[in-house]
Formats: sequence, structure tokens, C-alpha cells
Amino acid sequence: EGMFFDNHAPSYQTLLGLSAGNDKTALFASATNQRETGLAPNTGANLTAGRFNVDYSATSRLKLSVGANLT
Repeated sequence: EGMFFDNHAPSYQTLLGLSAGNDKTALFASATNQRETGLAPNTGANLTAGRFNVDYSATSRLKLSVGANLT
């Protein structure tokens, strides 16, 4: 029992975000990495994800948006 449940299972998360733009264009990008050790041996997980968005105002009535999410 101690072998399985004596682990305190710490988890770590790192997040980085960046945004920029001007009056017509807005950019946003982010990345995250999450690491969990798990309660029992070999039950941990590692997740890495990213996101990217671009918004462009072509005219006062037309706005174009493009985005991507990666995991």
C-alpha cells in the first residue's frame, strides 16, 4: 500500500503568453506544459499545448480571424 499511495503526486504547470497588435491587427500566442507524476508508479502524464490567433480588421464592417490550437 505504501508503494502506491505514499507519493505526494506533485504537478507542475508552465504557461507562456504573448499578445501584440495595432489598430488593424491583433496577434495572440500561448504555450503551456503540464506535468503530473501520478499517485501510483507509471501513472503520470505530460501535456503540451499551443494556441495562435490573428485578427485583422479589413474594413469597419469586415473582420477576418484565423486561429489554431495544437495539443
